[in-house]
Amino acid sequence: MLPATGLYGHIRNNNIKSALLLFGFVVLVGVLWMAGTLVWAVLADKFQGIIIRLETFRDPSEAELVALTLDHWLERAAKYAFVPVIAVAGWFGFAFVAHRNLIRNATGAHGVSRMLEPKLYNLIENLTIQVGLPMPKVEIIESPAFNAYATGLAPGDSTVAVTRGLLETLNDDELEAVLAHEITHIRNRDVRLMVIARIFVGILSYASQMMRRQTSANGAIGRSVAGAEVTIVIVAAVLTAIAGLFGLLTHFALSRSRELLADAGAVELTKNPDALIAALRRIQENDKIEGLPPLMQAMMISSRLEGLFATHPSVEDRVAALQRYAGGRRAVVRNPMRKPETASVAVGLAPALAPGARVFGKRKPR
Repeated sequence: MLPATGLYGHIRNNNIKSALLLFGFVVLVGVLWMAGTLVWAVLADKFQGIIIRLETFRDPSEAELVALTLDHWLERAAKYAFVPVIAVAGWFGFAFVAHRNLIRNATGAHGVSRMLEPKLYNLIENLTIQVGLPMPKVEIIESPAFNAYATGLAPGDSTVAVTRGLLETLNDDELEAVLAHEITHIRNRDVRLMVIARIFVGILSYASQMMRRQTSANGAIGRSVAGAEVTIVIVAAVLTAIAGLFGLLTHFALSRSRELLADAGAVELTKNPDALIAALRRIQENDKIEGLPPLMQAMMISSRLEGLFATHPSVEDRVAALQRYAGGRRAVVRNPMRKPETASVAVGLAPALAPGARVFGKRKPR
């Protein structure tokens, strides 16, 4: 990885890592295709032993039948390799057209205007002007939870949504910090990346579930195979399950890799790391949106999933990074009427940034 100094160097390196992770999705789709064609070859060659007996008047061995099936498998996988390309392209086309409605239906968000929510609208507008982005659509999720997300395939087609609980609980500085975090996701093209990742995960997860059902003892494929065929089908099912699992883990790794950079961008915009620290701590206490699908949690500013399935770094890690690299104070003042006079600018904030990769600046007068 190239050496990075400052925020934009880390954004560049993070984009390289993201490209590698996206390539990993392509590899997993290839694994899925190979597993599917393996099952296809088993089913297509089910009567191959009978055909050999009729043609040669001898009983073929199990090893001979398996070798023949494997030859046919590789031949079919190469000959029809265009099938997964067309299928993935078709699913991408559908998801790109329908993704906004799919997300809105999953979160229950609805659009608002400047007249209905002037404070929220004005804060978002000021931040987008500051970074030179078009004004995104503004939406609210009618939930008492504290959370927010951004979506859209391009800055001109983006949306920023917050929960009612977040809007009514956070003070102006904290709300601005959260919105700056989401605007940074849009500026860094994280939103488009995560939509693409969710599309791949959807394909891999669906195929994995279908394969598991069909190859089980009660499934259509499971009931129709016997002998060596069972072993081959089990191998195909395991490959499909691995592809689905690694697809999910790759999606979560992509999400985690973007969050600390979005925190850095938020501090760069607001010059107020303490506001973001206070917001993250408040959000941590009540970030669960009832009924939200697990995959959608990767879009939010906060999620409680932990370990390999975590979609975000822990709040403790994020706060520690803000304190170490952005000059955030350990004792956060939560008085909404009192704003700090000075704060540090997070120019080098990123996961495990090299010490010294930061630049300090004065807080802009309000």
